Amino acid sequence: MILNILRAFTKHYPFQQPRASLLRRLPDVPSNFGEFEAKYGIKYASYSYGQDYIVKNLFWFGDFEPWITVVIGCLIQHGDVFCDIGANIGDTSLQVIPFVGSSGHIYCFEPVPRLQVCLRENLNANRISCATLIPKALSNFSGKLTMTVDLIQPGWSHINKNNEDTNLSTLPEIKEPTHENIKVDTTTFDAWLEESDISQVALCKIDVEGHELEVLEGMKEALNKRKIGSIVFERHKHCNATDPVIQLLHTYDYRLFRIYKSFLKTKVVDLFSKSNNLRVTPDYVAVLKNSVFEERLNYLMKT
Repeated sequence: MILNILRAFTKHYPFQQPRASLLRRLPDVPSNFGEFEAKYGIKYASYSYGQDYIVKNLFWFGDFEPWITVVIGCLIQHGDVFCDIGANIGDTSLQVIPFVGSSGHIYCFEPVPRLQVCLRENLNANRISCATLIPKALSNFSGKLTMTVDLIQPGWSHINKNNEDTNLSTLPEIKEPTHENIKVDTTTFDAWLEESDISQVALCKIDVEGHELEVLEGMKEALNKRKIGSIVFERHKHCNATDPVIQLLHTYDYRLFRIYKSFLKTKVVDLFSKSNNLRVTPDYVAVLKNSVFEERLNYLMKT
């Protein structure tokens, strides 16, 4: 009862910041709470852990990273194809459904088995028929890779760069396992696109915890043929002209922007602009130059 009363206030919290500091003061989602409803009537019937940062955002604020949703909402329209690469439990995909409509489609790439289960149940709970789960990781080759899964914060799970099979739970300094290494199937975006017979993707959202370059390398053919109109991606390191991700996207004629946020508004600023009086985020957006997607983004460009 107390949690529901408190959530009635926090779900109406209108600001994009501060969220993280406020979230730290709020309790974890109780393990026995069951299904809960976020903003816009979205139901989350299944989720990993009550301590998970994404789950807590959805539970208390009703959404996760709303500035990303704002950008996506500007770039896609009814009937478009949206690819959610690193879909987690559907925190982005479920919010994008109204933008693509019943005539569009969402493809959710999620390699972690426990998150796949959650995603399927959440799609079913919301009676979503225009979304498809692809239970694979995207990379620059087809095969298998080792993924380190964070047991408490599964959204932080990442491809093991060294592809090692170290059993983290047996290390002497760790009393209880906090991570596990699993093998996941990988494919390239180009291979998947060819198999799917999809001619145009409006937007790819890439949230892969450091594996961005490999994902983009696996979509070079699609990039070269201008089959991907826009890309929203997370990059934790500070991007500049020497970043290989930025260099690759420039090669394929994309215009790069950094996503900024104020208390209530979201703006995008040319990546190399000196203007930075808004709060910085680790999120970026790339749009094909001289395309309809660049026109759609005009609304958010900071002048």
